[in-house]
Amino acid sequence: MTLIQITIYVLIVIGVIACIFALVWTKIIKPNKFGYTNKNFLVKKEFTNLIKKMEIHSKTKIYENLYLNFDKVKPIYIERMVVTIQNVYLIANPLESKVIDIRENNGNIKMIYKNKELDLPLDVDILLASAKILKKEMEQKNLKIIVPVSNEYFVSKIIQSNHFVQKDDLFNYLNKLDNEVSNFDYQQFIQLINLKTIRKKPKKIFDIKKTS
Repeated sequence: MTLIQITIYVLIVIGVIACIFALVWTKIIKPNKFGYTNKNFLVKKEFTNLIKKMEIHSKTKIYENLYLNFDKVKPIYIERMVVTIQNVYLIANPLESKVIDIRENNGNIKMIYKNKELDLPLDVDILLASAKILKKEMEQKNLKIIVPVSNEYFVSKIIQSNHFVQKDDLFNYLNKLDNEVSNFDYQQFIQLINLKTIRKKPKKIFDIKKTS
């Protein structure tokens, strides 16, 4: 047996052992307790279509991959923020279609995935933490966290001031929120965002008067 053959066999054995260890780790020692969101080109396309609908009703500014710096806390990251003349929406990536419910358990928000109770996806957790800081630092009561759910049978609900919304009903839901009375100062908020931004990627600005 040549040295090359020995090396190949050793690598194969190491690979098999690594796979077995990974399975034991994820299934027995430390099973995954987090859910997942959908992140693909269809999600981006649906978000673009949502904005096109919203632009008819309100002046709308969209930020993606936004980094904000506040003096007393670490910089925060916001993947997607929509600012209208009425509210600020932080919109998460949609939860998977197999998520059948969202519940509160001992003060923690849990998602029911098939027959399992899982923690919210890590990117949603990051969004909630960033939203909490943003809301506090900017004293913004009109900031709303929106978490779409892909399951067509999901019943939209509010848990700990977070809006879990059936994905196909997202536009109607946001439109309803925007029709409520608000004391939101659009211009002041945009100025503060510009002041606190480390790096931003504004997508586009729509400024179309509401139709009667």
